[in-house]
Amino acid sequence: MGRLFRRFVSRVTTPGEDLRDRVLHGGLWATALNVTDRALRIVYLVVLARLLSPSAFGLLGIALVTKTVLSTLSNPGIEPAFVQRTDANAERYLDTIWVFYAVRGTVVAVAAFVLAPVVASLFGAPGATPVVRAVGATELLRGLVNPAVLSFRRDLEFHKQFAYTASGTAVEFAVAVGGALLWGSVWALVAGIAASRTVRLLVSYLLSGYRPSVEFDAGAARELLSFGKWIWATTLVVLLATMGDDVVVGWALATAALGFYQVSFRLSNAPATEVTHVISSVTVPAYAKIRDDPTALRTAYGRTLRVTSAVVVPMAAGVALVAPAFVPVTMGSAWTPMVPAMQILAAAGLVRAVIGVGGALFKGAGVPQWDFWTNAVRAAVIAVTIWPLTDGWGIAGAAASVALGAVAALPLWLVGTTATSGLSVTAHARSVLGPLAGTAAMAGPVIAVRQQTVIGLVAAIIVGIVVYTVTTATVYHFQSEDALTDLRSMSG
Repeated sequence: MGRLFRRFVSRVTTPGEDLRDRVLHGGLWATALNVTDRALRIVYLVVLARLLSPSAFGLLGIALVTKTVLSTLSNPGIEPAFVQRTDANAERYLDTIWVFYAVRGTVVAVAAFVLAPVVASLFGAPGATPVVRAVGATELLRGLVNPAVLSFRRDLEFHKQFAYTASGTAVEFAVAVGGALLWGSVWALVAGIAASRTVRLLVSYLLSGYRPSVEFDAGAARELLSFGKWIWATTLVVLLATMGDDVVVGWALATAALGFYQVSFRLSNAPATEVTHVISSVTVPAYAKIRDDPTALRTAYGRTLRVTSAVVVPMAAGVALVAPAFVPVTMGSAWTPMVPAMQILAAAGLVRAVIGVGGALFKGAGVPQWDFWTNAVRAAVIAVTIWPLTDGWGIAGAAASVALGAVAALPLWLVGTTATSGLSVTAHARSVLGPLAGTAAMAGPVIAVRQQTVIGLVAAIIVGIVVYTVTTATVYHFQSEDALTDLRSMSG
């Protein structure tokens, strides 16, 4: 028995030698990581929504927007540039990355401290000044993390990535909930972030024997930046697409409105986009290894798109369908104003999840410019529509702007994925036909049984799962598509 257990542990913790085994092993751990992390995040939001006010989340939102803007502007995309590299001596870049991120963390923390009063004045929230400074200071800890954590993704060692990420999330959850019970203010959320950063810093060195030194290789930096320039450009347009709405909501409406909006965004986008994140984290390095084999690349991308669509379409639709019952039952009636925005953002999350599958293809295949232009279209549409829609319809209008931006990016995304993978437009359409049919079939029954009670909420979820599964399986049968085969074949 002990021998079997040791073999099981070895199998789970040690990836195989060939690409198929390593991708499958990585996919299992990436799935476990994101399911665990996202489940904790959702419980975290629901519990803290019961303990804290929307204004507390709004103050934290102001701080997170500030930190994200500063971090994005100072990040030239060297992380994905490193993950994408396949040469045997890729470790030589780590010291350079560590020096860069240590300096960057210091710059972000100082900038947040200096700019905090300006940001607070811009949002009309004087209480945000110390919060912005405290959240910015946590970037000092982030900047000192062992750069070897980047190798976990590059080498598909997701069991280590699981330990690194999940440890921080669990500690953040415990500290934030404890702080909310003791203080009942935004400082509970800030304490959770600081605790998470501290734990991940420590764990990053426990999981790897690599120890960085203060050495900066200008040649290595130039190599990373030559690829990272498109990643950096993409992060800028993604920043506009994902943070522009927060800025407008916080500035044009109120701190509480920003709290409603950010919580609705996290809850509505989490299921669909996190599934894509799981798959993308595995497929980017896998695509990089097969990008010179057109047939393998087309097959892998096609299967990934089918599996992703089969999961994210019903998840996003399910969030929109159950939101009117989920919010009052789990979070309380005080949060019901965010339901319309949550439903619209769920639709936007579905489109973003599908676009994310192409983003992984573009990065892994070495053509990140396609990802940039796709997100540039998305950001441009949001920039044009965000103010009039928010001014007219509040947070629901902001959500509609985000949805319009995502939909507008689809045509260019389709051109890019077709050109890069060789997968036809017809094959793209067939990938989503079954999930769309199953989702359409489940909508009526879910609406019919959902109620603002725990039993009604659970019944709606169960009915949705059953109807979707039966309908989608039927469509796959007539398409001669086997979803289970696709799931198993993703490692190919």
